[in-house]
Amino acid sequence: MLVDGDWLDPEPLDELCRKIRRMIYPRWVLRKWGDSLMVNYRYKPTQAQVYQALDYCSRPTFTQLEGNEWLADSIRGERKVRVWGKWDEEPKWHLDESEKKVHSLVALQKGKCPVCGEPIKWGK
Repeated sequence: MLVDGDWLDPEPLDELCRKIRRMIYPRWVLRKWGDSLMVNYRYKPTQAQVYQALDYCSRPTFTQLEGNEWLADSIRGERKVRVWGKWDEEPKWHLDESEKKVHSLVALQKGKCPVCGEPIKWGK
């Protein structure tokens, strides 16, 4: 569970956990086994720790292989999909967007005009 803000006191945390349990479990499960769900709650005091928690929680999980066998085969054995650096191989797949739009976005990200390629001078 990711919560924006400071440390939560036990009472608001318990109430939040109860709400989450009711959203996750159907009523018959709550009636049969009770209102119990283990929630791992840790406060992250530094920005680096918060980023690491977000990175871990938002990591990709690949659970539906139907129709995606080619993608599963292309990333088999990868341990981390989000990597910063330079890719020297051919692309494993390509996006179905227009090339012009992609090139425009890449140019803007690099601070260049997508039309003429000149550096952009931002005004205040």
